[in-house]
Amino acid sequence: VNYLGECEKPLSEETAAFLRDIAWKTVTEFYGWK
Repeated sequence: VNYLGECEKPLSEETAAFLRDIAWKTVTEFYGWK
């Protein structure tokens, strides 16, 4: 997902990538996905 926010100052690409990575790790650990 290439979403950088809808505010006046969107997230940097690096910050958005970091948050996507953390979200993916959280979901996969919660559901026990490999």
